[in-house]
Amino acid sequence: MTADQGCDLGLIGLGVMGRNFALNVASHGFSVAGCDLDADKVQKMGEEKTEGHAVRAGSDLKEFVGWLRRPRAVMLLVPAGEPVDSVIEQIAPLLDKGDLIIDSGNSRFVDTDRRGESLAEKGLLFMGMGMSGGASGARHGPSLMPGGPRDGYARVRSMLEAAAAHVDGEPCVTHLGAGSAGHYVKMVHNGIEYGVMQLIAEAYDLMKRSLGLEAVARIWRGGCIIRAGLLEDIRAAYRNQGDLTNLLLNPHLGQAVMQRQNHLRGVVTCGVDCGLPVPALMASLSYFDAYRSARLPANLVQAQRDCFGSHTYERVDSNGVFHTQWVES
Repeated sequence: MTADQGCDLGLIGLGVMGRNFALNVASHGFSVAGCDLDADKVQKMGEEKTEGHAVRAGSDLKEFVGWLRRPRAVMLLVPAGEPVDSVIEQIAPLLDKGDLIIDSGNSRFVDTDRRGESLAEKGLLFMGMGMSGGASGARHGPSLMPGGPRDGYARVRSMLEAAAAHVDGEPCVTHLGAGSAGHYVKMVHNGIEYGVMQLIAEAYDLMKRSLGLEAVARIWRGGCIIRAGLLEDIRAAYRNQGDLTNLLLNPHLGQAVMQRQNHLRGVVTCGVDCGLPVPALMASLSYFDAYRSARLPANLVQAQRDCFGSHTYERVDSNGVFHTQWVES
């Protein structure tokens, strides 16, 4: 096999996510080579069928690299942390200058920056790319969050756009910025995701233990997923007002929240009255009330810090930093 006849993408890590994403890419007409040290995973990959290309799989890294078209694009779907460093340490010496490595695991963005700088010294391109959607998304269309060198993204853009989920004809992938931007955005995504899941859990608990509803979990088995039509409203808000500092300041969304605030107060009150913990719902209400308050008691916090530790304070009626001798020495 000559270099120009090689596979479009090499994927290391043929677990559930890796295998499904490889099949996704292959089904869109791109040729994919997979690699995993686990012989069973390699065999399962070889047995998979797609409407596009078959995925070539093996366990030998050197052979795997030889299957790839130059300049090479190698994606890692291995657990975050030491496994990523280990794979990079093994694969980097087998690559040529200008080849691209993409880490699609849930790596910390600071690790992504470190790896990118180290690989750049070797002449290799490195991208951190968050992936969301679980196993089903990996197979049928995930949300992809790539960051890193723009020329690296340009090289795989058509492949990622084909494999990503599509909404209204638009692929759910775009270049997010240099360095670790992709993994940073994925971290924010995960924070939002778990906040939403906590809210769902609290609503479920209230309905079950407060209202005595037993069919709730059953009716949430289908149709409920961490997506929302509200995202289109959020997108529209930022499109119409690029300097929007808080979504509550958008007339449409702010009014919608104001109209529903009493419902949230009622739900939180129900939880308190029943002795049920609803920390995420309470925090949401507290944030709303704090944001709409012209003054908060931070002045007293500053006064206490200045009294006990001479940390100084600021004033609303004068510029500068102040200190007061609060008690007789």
